[in-house]
Amino acid sequence: MYEELTSFLHGKQPINDILFEEAVYKFVEMHLRNYTDYGDILEKYGIIVNEMSINDVDISRLDGQGTLAVLLWINRMNHFDFYILPGLIREGYIS
Repeated sequence: MYEELTSFLHGKQPINDILFEEAVYKFVEMHLRNYTDYGDILEKYGIIVNEMSINDVDISRLDGQGTLAVLLWINRMNHFDFYILPGLIREGYIS
């Protein structure tokens, strides 16, 4: 799933906050039944949403499910703070 997800997202160039959000949700619709419990999924990987910064997460140790949960977390944060996603893109966290 990780390879398919990254390939899908890279096919949506140039990436910006609108394209990123649309691409993530499109991938979810295509492959998964329900991801509203992304916080529970992240906890399985030791990521506590309310206690950690997204910059503290080591994406390289996550599989496709964990990576998608992080992307959903980013999308959710972006709904409350529109500067989150552009900042992550600018810093190279998302490319």
